Amino acid sequence: MSIAILVYHRIVAGKAERFHDVTQADFLAQLQQLRSMGLAGQGLVPRLQDGRGVMFSFDDGTEGHAWAAEQLAMMGWRGLFLVSPQHVDGPGRLTAAQVQQMVAAGHVIGAHGHSHRTFDKLSIADLVAEIHAARDALAALCGTAPIWFAPPGGIAVPELAPLLRQAGFRHCRGMRWGLAQEPLAGISDEMLPVLPVTARTGKTGLGLLLRLPAVALAAGYAAKQALRRLLGAGRAEAWRERLLRRTAGAVAAPTLPESADKPADLLFAILRHAASAGLPAAMRDGLERYPEMPGHDADLIVAPRPWRKWLRLIDAVAEPLGWRRLFTLRRGHLLIVILGQPDHTGATLQLDLHRAGSGGGVAFAAVAPLLARAERQHGLLWLRREDAAAFVAGEAARLDFATLLARLRRQPILVLRVLAWKLADALHSYCRPAGRCWSLSGPDGAGKTSLIAALLPLLERRLFLRVAPFHTRPFLLGLSKGGAGDGARPQNRQPGRLASLARLALALADYTLGYWLRLRPAMAGGALVLFDRHVPDYRADGAVRGIALPVALLALLDFAAPAPHGRAFLLAAAETLVARKGELDAAQAADLLRRYRALALAYDALVLESDQATPQDLAEQLALAMRRQMAAPPCA
Repeated sequence: MSIAILVYHRIVAGKAERFHDVTQADFLAQLQQLRSMGLAGQGLVPRLQDGRGVMFSFDDGTEGHAWAAEQLAMMGWRGLFLVSPQHVDGPGRLTAAQVQQMVAAGHVIGAHGHSHRTFDKLSIADLVAEIHAARDALAALCGTAPIWFAPPGGIAVPELAPLLRQAGFRHCRGMRWGLAQEPLAGISDEMLPVLPVTARTGKTGLGLLLRLPAVALAAGYAAKQALRRLLGAGRAEAWRERLLRRTAGAVAAPTLPESADKPADLLFAILRHAASAGLPAAMRDGLERYPEMPGHDADLIVAPRPWRKWLRLIDAVAEPLGWRRLFTLRRGHLLIVILGQPDHTGATLQLDLHRAGSGGGVAFAAVAPLLARAERQHGLLWLRREDAAAFVAGEAARLDFATLLARLRRQPILVLRVLAWKLADALHSYCRPAGRCWSLSGPDGAGKTSLIAALLPLLERRLFLRVAPFHTRPFLLGLSKGGAGDGARPQNRQPGRLASLARLALALADYTLGYWLRLRPAMAGGALVLFDRHVPDYRADGAVRGIALPVALLALLDFAAPAPHGRAFLLAAAETLVARKGELDAAQAADLLRRYRALALAYDALVLESDQATPQDLAEQLALAMRRQMAAPPCA
């Protein structure tokens, strides 16, 4: 599992004056954002919901770090503070008393050189003296020798690693962008990578930073280093500071309400922030639809800007208010976003953002005239009733080839642009599907059918656009659920070896091809692919599915079938299974349950007990697990 080592420099009370400055207001907002993303646990490495660790590190020992340490401690978290002992008690720096208080509070103090001179300008003798002086001074100040080291400026020399090992240091953190892997590496030529937090990160950019995959971080760092070599270090630094000054006042933080318990509150906050940010957005439907909003969608006509701008705006409003983006689907002319609160299955808000028409009546229609004619009520833009009615009617009309050609002759640039949007978003959706795949396994009689029936209303248009149910496997070849090999075979007939091998080969091919031809397109369209039985059911009781083969052969299905995003096992007591189905005696039911429980442990799956809760309660538990997975940043 990876660890994101965040690197802060100055924490300032007022305005950020340097590129690496982070204001106290931004720092507090970032802590709250991490809390809303599920960051929990005590100590130096708290964990996100998906298991990834986050470490807070601070360079240079500036005076604002004492305040930052207090804020972390209030959250139950601790930080790594890298200090240059020669600067302690200096102007704008930590005092010796503050460093000792931080140690007493459980924070970790590391060395950042002794005098903060960069190591590429020191002789070997001076480098040795610098390392040992930093170690000895911090040992005297803190009571224990430091084990963490970070070279000033992130600049290392070939001799650094062996010298640090000789001095007793265990970890060396650099400034290369990336994610560290557990267990944290010891001293080596490769320093631990980091995620730098700067003035441009702002209040909400940290969530985006944590979502970046490792390959994107590596590419960004390579581009940065290439720019420094091209411009020179001095020019690159000056360019970076000018960029900060240019953008510092350009992006205004949203003015948010104290809370947004109702979807309507969140919707109106997003619209007000869009207006203040210069991104026109008008409500398609009348005000009477929105006072309560139990969870239906809101249709917006929006300015044709890149989707990333709209997503950043939505996140900037939603995340500080405790809402998270659970679902995002791009369709060229249309962006569908579902927002919710990760920790309960309450109300959701679905936003449909239209930046062009799509139906036969409004095929590739520009939205600028609609926005220009929109009326302002209660500080928000609303489409005129006649415009809204015409847009809805046009969306419902069928788009045929003749209509497309006619629109292409009249507005070729607009049509080509929308077509390019659709193509790009179709490729994006297939490569990174908005939907998910979950499987529900368990013995017959556990109550899977009742659970799925209770689950559907909690998911459709509240977490996914729709639910695409599958039984056991994709059935790409069109075999019906009642065919051989799906659980319909009588329990007292043992399938033959050749028939079992044939069914296994069919299942292997079906899982492999069916994923790309049926499951992946469904997920790309925003569906939850929900399997009622899956590979674990073959492994638990292959004979009832027409395959009587050794367990080692059945395990091949795990290699053929792409792993679902989540697995759940629904189990019940042996006497319950016997009473509901009557196909097994008590001993057989107990043995079957033992196999299922062992598989659930091996797959690290969510286990639900149908004897201990109603189908509705079990559906709430499963929907909550899915919601938390959708709210968590993807693991890099």
